[in-house]
Amino acid sequence: MRIVSPRMHGMMDYLSAGTMMVLPRKMGFSKSTTNLMTGAGAAVLGMSLLTRYPFGLVRVLPMPVHLAVDAVLDGVLIREGNRLGKKEPQARNAIMGLAVSGALLSLITRSKQSTAKNFS
Repeated sequence: MRIVSPRMHGMMDYLSAGTMMVLPRKMGFSKSTTNLMTGAGAAVLGMSLLTRYPFGLVRVLPMPVHLAVDAVLDGVLIREGNRLGKKEPQARNAIMGLAVSGALLSLITRSKQSTAKNFS
C-alpha cells in the first residue's frame, strides 16, 4: 500500500538528512559513527537535490531509482548499526531507527505524484 506522496517523501528526506548530520554531534557519538552518519546524511541530501520530485533542485533522478538507492542505503545503515553492537548502544539505536523508518517510508511511497502537476 503506497500512501506517501513523493512530496511528503521529499520533506522526510530533508528532515532525515539534517538529523543524520546533527544528531551524532549533539549526542557525542564516536568520530567513526559521526562520519558514517554524516556521510549517509550527505548522500540523502545529494540524492534529494537530484530527484524528480517537488523538492528536487536539479530533477534528473527518477523516483523509482531514488527509492531503490534509499533501500540500499538503509541496508548499509542497518548493517553498520548492527556492527556497533554494545560498543555504542545509543548510536546503534539511532542508526537503526533512522534506517528502519527510512526503509518503511520507501516501501509506502508512491513513485509518481498523484496530482495533475508534472514535476519531471
